[in-house]
Amino acid sequence: MLRALREDVVHISKARGFRRSEPDTVWMPKVAAEGWIAVTLDVSIQRIAVERLVRAKSGLRVVFLAEGFRNKSFFEQSPENSW
Repeated sequence: MLRALREDVVHISKARGFRRSEPDTVWMPKVAAEGWIAVTLDVSIQRIAVERLVRAKSGLRVVFLAEGFRNKSFFEQSPENSW
């Protein structure tokens, strides 16, 4: 949905130097080094101590989507329709 709204949005699996199978502790510092913002449904990044530490040390900025967001249609996910 975000990719449809902005050209500069990239799914991590499509970005050069990233693999979809990489553990969170590997991709988080790479994303932070690029200056990107991670948008995720994965709340384990907040819950698992080592992932919290890696996120904090790398300075990764994260937007955590609300539970159930993935179950919404494209139209419902659109910011213009979420008011």
